[in-house]
Amino acid sequence: MISPEIKDILTKGLLSGYINDTNVLTTERGAFLFSSSDYRGPEGNYHDEWIGKRSGGGQEIVQAGDKRYTRLYAGGTLDDETLLQLGITRKQISEFRTEAIEKGLDQTRLETVFNYESEDRKWLYGYDIESDEQEFNLMIGREQILYNEEIVFLHKFLLTPVE
Repeated sequence: MISPEIKDILTKGLLSGYINDTNVLTTERGAFLFSSSDYRGPEGNYHDEWIGKRSGGGQEIVQAGDKRYTRLYAGGTLDDETLLQLGITRKQISEFRTEAIEKGLDQTRLETVFNYESEDRKWLYGYDIESDEQEFNLMIGREQILYNEEIVFLHKFLLTPVE
């Protein structure tokens, strides 16, 4: 079970970086350039680094009090040619994903199932827990977006305490 403090800082950090696109910098990690966002507030500290546009991954690290967690993620969208055949773009996927995450900000990407459908019913966002390995303190989640019932975006998540 994730503490309310950890949920809060994960949510605040996601809101500060990905959703509001603030505090986004370029960070050097070894020989690689990553995008990153950082949030420090009364709730705790949040840091996120990611690489890639169509596909890629990243890592969030948070601390609230003496508790620390990391959330790893990877995945992406279908290729541009396939999206073109469907009549959509990566930008539209990103905009719908942002809208869905804002609607379920305190639920999605944590330990609850969350679904959100667009008003025209063409888009469906879903987050589900695939596995909760409690004896190892490891949760595995799946985030996906469907357009006209076809998966166009997929991310997998690993969430675990840092001890």
